[in-house]
Order: sequence, then structure tokens, then C-alpha cells
Amino acid sequence: ASAKYPKQISWIDKNSFVPLQVKFFGKEGTLERVLVAGDIKNVKGINIPFKTAAKDLKANHSTLIEVSDVKVDSGINSADFDKERMGETWK
Repeated sequence: ASAKYPKQISWIDKNSFVPLQVKFFGKEGTLERVLVAGDIKNVKGINIPFKTAAKDLKANHSTLIEVSDVKVDSGINSADFDKERMGETWK
């Protein structure tokens, strides 16, 4: 299978290791999508962007994701994230 975005350029914050911006390029090498993370908060030692904006340049469409609540160490079993248990999409 070929990648939808074969080239990505990421800007990673040196202190938090959070990707602050990611640019996605299509097969022709043109910039097609931009993702920008912000409002980064440290929750129990984990750096989490509480706002993320995505812009699809081809479709001229934007999406804003805002996190309102985060729970860390909430008791979720790591086995629940096994590829076999998550279904065909994740294999």
C-alpha cells in the first residue's frame, strides 16, 4: 500500500517532545495538509496539546480539536490497545 502523504516535515518541541507543527506532502510533492498543536499542558508528567488545528489545503477545510478533560492513569488496561483486539483497521 502506498502512503497518502509520503513526505512529512515535523517541528518537535525540544522540551515537551510534542509535535508543534506537521506539514504533509502528497505524492506530487505539494503541501496538502498542515497540523498545528497548541495550548500544551503537562498532566501528571505527560505533555498534552489541548488544542490542535488541521487544515486540508486541497479541500480548503479546517478542523479544530479542543480537549476539555484528560485523565491519566485511569486504569485502562494496556492490552486493550493490542492490534489484534482493536480490529482490522489497526493491523
